[in-house]
Amino acid sequence: MNIANEYFRVDPSNPSRYWRDQDVIVRGAIVKDMVTAFDRNHQYAQKIKEGRGIANTNRYWDATRDLLDRFGKVEIAHKTDPRLNKRVAHMAERLSQLKFEPARSRFFQNRPRFEESYITQAYLKLIRDAKKEVLIANAYFVPSAKFIAAIKDAARRCVRVIILTNSPETNDLPDLTIVGRDYYEQIMDVNLEPVVKNCPCEDPGIQIWEWQGRREGEKDRSQGTIHAKYAVFDRVVSLVGSHNLDPRSEKLNSETAIIYESGPLSKRLARVFYASDLGFSKRISRKEAEAFRRPSEVLHWLRKKFASLFEEYF
Repeated sequence: MNIANEYFRVDPSNPSRYWRDQDVIVRGAIVKDMVTAFDRNHQYAQKIKEGRGIANTNRYWDATRDLLDRFGKVEIAHKTDPRLNKRVAHMAERLSQLKFEPARSRFFQNRPRFEESYITQAYLKLIRDAKKEVLIANAYFVPSAKFIAAIKDAARRCVRVIILTNSPETNDLPDLTIVGRDYYEQIMDVNLEPVVKNCPCEDPGIQIWEWQGRREGEKDRSQGTIHAKYAVFDRVVSLVGSHNLDPRSEKLNSETAIIYESGPLSKRLARVFYASDLGFSKRISRKEAEAFRRPSEVLHWLRKKFASLFEEYF
């Protein structure tokens, strides 16, 4: 979770800054792995800064502080909203009723600069091992070829796959959704295959849903962007972390995730997915997916083409 008002859902009266995120509190030996990853990232960033020589910003901060200590500090007027201050204080004082459950778990860190792809590998393995159901909620969805192949193969095994991501209206990076939509038709093609159509389960294949931030029939949004990144496999294994299903997380950002082998946690996340998250979302039809791939509006087409130029950087 990032530290800002929108992630902590401080202001319900401001839907655009009232985000839906997903976190899990952990304790035990796995915390040591998390601390090690933090220290490793910090040390790496420090080495980069120290290697900049004259461009090392620490030198300028130190000189600025010395100057201000000698000649006086500049007063900067800043006001916060008393209403939000009161709400934050109230939230901080509340005691959470936590019920810890034992779980086999493993912490993963992904550092693409060191050619690490552990979280991507974990996603692919968990999808390949799924027997009945894969539920994925991810804020930023621009899937790789390997990911698309894995979920299509799962659908051919009669595994139900449901993917939830942002719509352009709720995404804080709307062009990313426009680029991601370009893959919907290709993904949903598998639903037309006879092997998928003949699956014994109800509504087989791959579903794609887009977060609307409001329930069906409601005129106004009550929620902002969905920033969650979690997945549930057969309601037995679940993954929660910071890893987005986009090129930036796969090829640039340092990301982390924990995989839990826990029935209670996985079932609870599945309930949240179906009962709450899908309730604020809209299922994308094949006709809509085709329109996304070949937009009729010139301005939308130009925006899609322009955004696709920066796909590797999203």
